Amino acid sequence: MRASVKTMTLRNDFHGTEVRLRPRPGGTISAATHRRARRALCPHAGCRCFSSPASGEGVLPLLTAQPLYDGQSSHVVAYRLGEGGAR
Repeated sequence: MRASVKTMTLRNDFHGTEVRLRPRPGGTISAATHRRARRALCPHAGCRCFSSPASGEGVLPLLTAQPLYDGQSSHVVAYRLGEGGAR
């Protein structure tokens, strides 16, 4: 029996953007998915919206994500998402 995969919708209220993610069991996403999600929520280079309360709680799972390393070096291979603000 397969575990159901829940979709998370994250929103950046400052830019009015959103992204949908389907974390793996255990609440992890790849490092590449983490980068794509951050870029989708804030496509502007040098923007500091993630440090602003105006972004809302929808960005918290990405901001509080814990990096998971490959064990051989300091290379991040995945992130365990935080719980705050996901719908």
